[in-house]
Amino acid sequence: MSDEAIIAATAQLVYASELSESDWSALKQGHVLGQFRGACCNAPMVPKTSMGGLRFFAHASGECGNAPESVWHEETKASVFDAFASVVSLASVESPGRGTVGRWIADVHVRVGNRQIAIEIQQSQQTLAEYVRRQRRYQDGGWECYWLLYRPRFFTLSKAVATRVIKERHGGRWPDPAPRGFGLPELPFSMIENEGGQRILGPDLSIDLLSWVQAIKDQRFRYDEGRWIIADV
Repeated sequence: MSDEAIIAATAQLVYASELSESDWSALKQGHVLGQFRGACCNAPMVPKTSMGGLRFFAHASGECGNAPESVWHEETKASVFDAFASVVSLASVESPGRGTVGRWIADVHVRVGNRQIAIEIQQSQQTLAEYVRRQRRYQDGGWECYWLLYRPRFFTLSKAVATRVIKERHGGRWPDPAPRGFGLPELPFSMIENEGGQRILGPDLSIDLLSWVQAIKDQRFRYDEGRWIIADV
């Protein structure tokens, strides 16, 4: 997913966000495959509009050869943007930011009052240390960050977090009685399922995407006894 593409015939850049509604509509209706190329990898791009009105260019094959971004990631990012755009006035995708320890590009960026919120959608494998490093970068910049994970990534990360919690907080032994969860207060992550209606899942958590988005907006998605849950107010 990108705001920009290269016009193959002229090698000029075109930006989806800068076109008028009529020009964008005409471009979508009249384009042919190969007319637009990705600035990242020169692969064919196609113009699309999400249900929430986000205009973007997507890789025709579903992923970028230089920086793989699958159809799942693109569609999930667009859906999360649409959900936030329905409840807040300031939402964007691929939004850059920086703090004293580095820069980032948030998959989805939301502003609610003076709160800066990043939603990271993770499909590829990465270590717990990398999640923590990236999370601290957001926190250092004064941003909140919430992670939505592909099913296999969710279970892999959950296992890594539980192993760390048991080692650091319980001396490497299974606690008795067992806590209600083995999460970390500094790393809010959940699983997102796209099939059969999008839902956000986790320990003691099963909620539709829009309700989760509303809970983020209302600051009701909170850490409690080892779990990230929707709190009653």
